[in-house]
Amino acid sequence: MYQELEHTGDLAYEIRAKNLEELLKDVVYILLKNSELDSSEEFSNFAFEIHDKKCYNIITDVEDENFSDNLFDIINDLIYIIDKGFQPIKVEGFCVYFRKCKSYLRIKALTYHKFLVQKQGDEIYARMVFDV
Repeated sequence: MYQELEHTGDLAYEIRAKNLEELLKDVVYILLKNSELDSSEEFSNFAFEIHDKKCYNIITDVEDENFSDNLFDIINDLIYIIDKGFQPIKVEGFCVYFRKCKSYLRIKALTYHKFLVQKQGDEIYARMVFDV
């Protein structure tokens, strides 16, 4: 579950997830929520077929000292892939499936400003601020 937070000039989100797969799905939903299809994009059956997939090597221990940097890099990689003309359509495990599709992403990058990922009880809590 994610929610947008008030933040001047940027977009900020807070995520509470049961596990890392749910966290990755919420990040993808945030990116999709902040993207818009190019109006010239043709909606053919081919356009909705899976074109590619990328599987990420996510550090599974949230308490690991490299976990935050690992997640940070993955999120910025997703932003890069969307900017290159691919839209995420499915998340399975740590794999994200994409279709070829031009879209405009409002988000430019994830920042380290107030970036936080930690275990809170049985949940993973994350706070993210994106440049727009």
